[in-house]
Order: sequence, then C-alpha cells, then structure tokens
Amino acid sequence: MLGASIATAADRQIRITWFARMLPPALERAAEIVATLATIAMFALIVVLGGRLVWDEYRFEVTSPGLGEPQWIYTLALPALAAVVIGRALGYLLRVWRARHLPHHDPIEPL
Repeated sequence: MLGASIATAADRQIRITWFARMLPPALERAAEIVATLATIAMFALIVVLGGRLVWDEYRFEVTSPGLGEPQWIYTLALPALAAVVIGRALGYLLRVWRARHLPHHDPIEPL
C-alpha cells in the first residue's frame, strides 16, 4: 500500500494508456481525471470495507493465531494506508486539474 501511495503521487501507477494517448490533449486530460477519480473511489471502498473489518475484529476480540495479539492492530494498516493513497490521488488530481496539458505525456500518433 505504501508503494501504491508513492506510485500514485508520482504518476507511476499501473494503467493502460494506449487509447488515452491517442486522444486530443483535452480529452486525454479528461480521461486522466476520470481514471484518477476511479482510483479514489476504489481506495475509498477499501477504507470503508477495511474499516468494517477492523471494527469486527475489535468487537469480537479476534486474536492472531501465532502471537495471540489483537488482530485489529494488524488489519488497521489496510484502511489507514488506503486513506494515504486517496490523499496522494487527490493531490495528483489537483495537479492534473490545474494543468492545461499533461506535461509528462507525449501524444502518440495513431497507427
């Protein structure tokens, strides 16, 4: 999750860009905004569902099999780090929103 956070902030996340790069710059920028919003939505889902999992483990006093420690302590990393990814994605979205063109993308000529 930390790697996903760093990749999101640096615009290095895995995605298919072949079609988007063939679009005019304004539409490519719009596609980038939509893709980033989808990233935010998916990680928000992880925050919500991961938070529910943490709450259930806390409420039912689930312990780890090996050490007998409360399992929610380990599970808490999932929604917490997903929230970090959302923060990084929001920062990237703001940079894309303010930019007139995507400076890191060169248009690719269609075949």
